[in-house]
Amino acid sequence: PADLAYATRAAMGGELLPAADLVVAMLADDRVAATVGVRVRALLGLPFHVEAPEDPGGEALARALEEDFFRFAPEDALYQVVVWGLLLGVGLARLDWQEDEKTGRLLPHLEPWHPRNLFYDPQEERWYVRTRENPHHPLREGAWWLYTPYGPRRPWEMGVWRAIALPWLVKLDATRYWARDNEVGSIRVAKAGEMSAAEEREALARLLADMGADTGLVLPPGYEMDILSPSGEVWRGREAAIAWADRAIAVAILGQ
Repeated sequence: PADLAYATRAAMGGELLPAADLVVAMLADDRVAATVGVRVRALLGLPFHVEAPEDPGGEALARALEEDFFRFAPEDALYQVVVWGLLLGVGLARLDWQEDEKTGRLLPHLEPWHPRNLFYDPQEERWYVRTRENPHHPLREGAWWLYTPYGPRRPWEMGVWRAIALPWLVKLDATRYWARDNEVGSIRVAKAGEMSAAEEREALARLLADMGADTGLVLPPGYEMDILSPSGEVWRGREAAIAWADRAIAVAILGQ
């Protein structure tokens, strides 16, 4: 929770690095990855058409752009940029201008960049990107593509990451504790006699901590051991938390 709060505070000031790292972590979740994939691939699978302008030669220009579009913006590059735009509110790509060997036209090939290198200066009202050469490199028009599907002003505030961060964290904890319950199964508690040496008690404590599920041991004279097992219904709380988180994530990303 403290990390989520820090990522939110940093993003509100225009620093997207913590929020971008959070998005990367959330994309490792099965429900986040699946629902994002459904939404973005559905968008990229729609029919593509360029409307021609009314200017002279507009029809030829539109047809040329239709022909070139997926050559300079291949689907894998578009997928990355659109995923970042959906989740973080901002997608970033560098434009590498190259002459097409087939048509001779100059095309701006998209090279997706990780938005953790991106930040917004509220005083200057300008976007900057960190590069090896310059940690304060301005986004120049024609050299970068900034994708902001929620609008140009503070787009990170509308990113889906803010809606799914808490359910993702709840699911992460519930899954981890459920796995720990399955691994441990029960807690072994040894009771030492009053005359037992401190070294002997510490050695037994280490032995109990390292025991596997099918390990047996013989207690020294004067010792007793109890096995404490959680209620058989404890797992239902973990399952309910995971199910709620999955639903909340799906609603936020897919709207249903």
